[in-house]
Amino acid sequence: MICKDCGGNRTPEQCKLCELFAAGTTPIAQSSAGWPKTSESLAVHPKQAKEAYEQSVKLGVPTEFRPDGRPVITDPGHQRRYSRALGFTDYNESLGTRGGM
Repeated sequence: MICKDCGGNRTPEQCKLCELFAAGTTPIAQSSAGWPKTSESLAVHPKQAKEAYEQSVKLGVPTEFRPDGRPVITDPGHQRRYSRALGFTDYNESLGTRGGM
């Protein structure tokens, strides 16, 4: 099935999520720690969301993108891996998450 919103091969459940996002609803449950979250800094143009998802899979860090182009970052490790794969520095890392350097 081809999703009418994102153009990707999606199951009916995933298409429903695209419909919710398009309606302005955010069905992503957030923990008290703030994860998952979306990133403005790593966002792409909405028309590039599908391409960015495919790139993230090729880089070995599969990352879902909202229809507005913002990636859904699932946890601090995912943020670190995805940022590094794109060549960015994650300044949110503390010394403790870098192995005590």
